Amino acid sequence: MSDIRDSPARFASDLQSLREEAGRPTIMRLAETAGISKSVVGDALGGQRLPTAKTVERLVTALGADPAPWLERRSELVSPPSVQVVPVAPEQTAGGPTLMGPGTTEGSADAPSPGPEAPVPLPPPITKRRLLTTAAAAALMSAAVTSGIWFGVGQLQTADDPYAGISDGLDPMQTVCRDDAVVAASEMRERETQVQLMYSTSCKAVWGRVTRYDGAAAGNELTMSVYPAVDRDSERGQSVSAYDVQSVYTTLGISPQTSERWCGLATMTADGQTIDLGPELCI
Repeated sequence: MSDIRDSPARFASDLQSLREEAGRPTIMRLAETAGISKSVVGDALGGQRLPTAKTVERLVTALGADPAPWLERRSELVSPPSVQVVPVAPEQTAGGPTLMGPGTTEGSADAPSPGPEAPVPLPPPITKRRLLTTAAAAALMSAAVTSGIWFGVGQLQTADDPYAGISDGLDPMQTVCRDDAVVAASEMRERETQVQLMYSTSCKAVWGRVTRYDGAAAGNELTMSVYPAVDRDSERGQSVSAYDVQSVYTTLGISPQTSERWCGLATMTADGQTIDLGPELCI
């Protein structure tokens, strides 16, 4: 089932296709049949991250398919390919087994075979003067390395600091904030729609995301807003709306105080009506 271009997003897309083949059961029905929560089902179909092996087994079984090939495919996604180790004769290398890389073949020789073993010279005796000289050199090296480290830290905290330019209104996927982003809150709402709040600890940033699984994205709209809990109309709040999309996320809202609460609201259109996907989702 898998190939070299496989990814969590492709895995989720194929799960959605399997759901279509099974008659498109609702997420609530899938959750009940599989014995897992609605949010876990939504995450598995969303493709933002790879579901656990237990989730894959239960979800695929609930969809009437054999979970074995799906579990094998998931295992290939989470386990990097191993490096082939080829043992060689002792006379070919002094370091033990050889790692085969691109352009090399077993038994290739890039250098002539060594001749008879030469006697290994003994190290010079350790004298008191030599010991003091070595200790002094080590101290100088340590001081130089320490100075270099602190100089590097100072540089990173100024011009090279990847967080220096983080501010309200930036696209989180175009910043380092996405690197440690977590789903801080997630709930399934009306018409199989998932509302989520994301948070980056390093950026102290919040953003919202809404995803619909009703298959009615064409011609319809999704909106999402995030804002400080104490002021829904705050200038720091962020909003987004888009047509003909399955999922949409807001820009960054910076929350420098870790104790500050943020909330989000989403809406969608379907059948000519605007549907409020409340209540507020807060963190």
